[in-house]
Amino acid sequence: MQKYFEESLQYYNPKASLVEENAKMLIPESHELHVGPSACARRLSIGAYRRHAEDRITNLYITEEDIISGSYEDIIPDAVEDLLELLEKRPRVIILYVTCIDDLLGTDHEALLMLLKQRFQDIRFITCHVDPIVMDRSIKPGMKMLEQLYSVLEKSDLREKSINLVGNKFPLSDKSEFRRIINSVGWKIKEMNACKTFDEYNEMGKSSLNVVVDPIAKYAAEHMERALDIPFLLTYNSYDLDIIEENYKKIFMTIDEKMPKLRSYQDNTKKQINDTVKYLKNIPIVIDNGAVSRSIPLARALDKYGFNVKLVFDGTIIFSDVEDLEWLRENRPDIKIADGRNFNIMNMKNNLGDCLCIGFSSGYTLGAKHIVERLPSCLAFGYDGVDLLMDFIICAYDTVIDYEKIREQSEAWKYKSIK
Repeated sequence: MQKYFEESLQYYNPKASLVEENAKMLIPESHELHVGPSACARRLSIGAYRRHAEDRITNLYITEEDIISGSYEDIIPDAVEDLLELLEKRPRVIILYVTCIDDLLGTDHEALLMLLKQRFQDIRFITCHVDPIVMDRSIKPGMKMLEQLYSVLEKSDLREKSINLVGNKFPLSDKSEFRRIINSVGWKIKEMNACKTFDEYNEMGKSSLNVVVDPIAKYAAEHMERALDIPFLLTYNSYDLDIIEENYKKIFMTIDEKMPKLRSYQDNTKKQINDTVKYLKNIPIVIDNGAVSRSIPLARALDKYGFNVKLVFDGTIIFSDVEDLEWLRENRPDIKIADGRNFNIMNMKNNLGDCLCIGFSSGYTLGAKHIVERLPSCLAFGYDGVDLLMDFIICAYDTVIDYEKIREQSEAWKYKSIK
C-alpha cells in the first residue's frame, strides 16, 4: 500500500496515562509464558503489574549462552513442566510469547508446538510474536496475535443463533443498543472478553456469524472462516451515523431477520451531537490514533457534524481508512494530517492555542488543557458509542488537565501492587 508519510526519527512522549489497555485479550483459563532476554521481560512485567495480571504471566529468561549454543528451543518444554508444577491451577491454554530476537534465531514453531502437544496432551499451545521490528509488514504482529488467539477454538457442526464480536479489546457495554437489538430477535452476542471459562470461550466456535469491529481483526476472521466455517462481515466500529445504520442493515440481512426500527436511537444521538457542538463553542479539535484505532474516519465524522477539527495525528494509515483520507485531502485540505511519531511534531506545540485533544499523546505534545485520554475499543458499538464519545468530549471540555497529577498517579502502581 502507498506510504503517506516519510520515515524519520520518531518521537514518543512519556506514557503518563492512568489506564493502560490490555490489548492482548487473555483467553480464559490461559497462562502466558514470555520467552526472551531479561531486558525485554522487564517491560512486560511492569505492564502485568499495572494491569494486576501478574498471576497470568511468567517469564522465561534466555541468556547469551542459550542463544549461541542453540539450546533456546530445547529449554522451553522443560520450562513448561516446571511452570505447571508451580501453578495452583493447570491452564487449558499456554500462550508462548516470543520477542524480536526469535526472528533472528529462526525458531521452528510448528515443530516446537508439536513437541509440546505430544508431551502435554491436555493443554493447547499457541505462539505469538511481540515484535516491533516487523511493524511495516502487511501482516503485523497484532493481526497475527489475534489469529492465534482465536485458533484454539474447535470447529463445530452445530450452528447457534449467535454472533461473535471479533476484534474488541473490551466487552461490549451493557448500555449498547446493539446488544438489545440483537437479543430482541432471538440472537445473542458472544465475545472473548466476556467469557469466564475456556469452555464458554470455545462455544464461540458454534456461532453463525463473525462481526469484525476492528480492521486489525480481519486477518483472524478470514482464518476462522476457513478453519471453523463461520462467515464474517466487515462492520468496523464507526462514529458516522450513516455507516452505523449501514452496518446494522448488513448484519440483519446476513442473519435473515427483520431489522427493528432505529429512529429513536438515531434521533437521541443526533440531539446529543448537536448539543455537544454548541457546547464546545467552536474550540479546535485534535485527534490521534492513540485514542482510537481509526482516527481518520473519526475526523471525517466529527467534521460532518460541525465540530472544528483542525489536526489529526496518525502516521500509520491502514487499508480501511484510505477512502476517508483521500476525501479529507480533497474536500477539507484545512484539516492537517500529520505523522504523530515524527520528531518535528514537537514544533507544533501551542500552535493551536486552546484546543481539545482526543488522545493523550496529541494532548501531551501540544500542551492542551482539555484531553479525552482514550476511547475504549468497542466498549460501545453503534449509536451508544457516539453517545459515549459526546459524554467524554463534554467532560474533557469542562476539565483542565493536571499533567503532574497524572504522572504521580501513573507511577503509584509500584507502591500499590507490591505489598
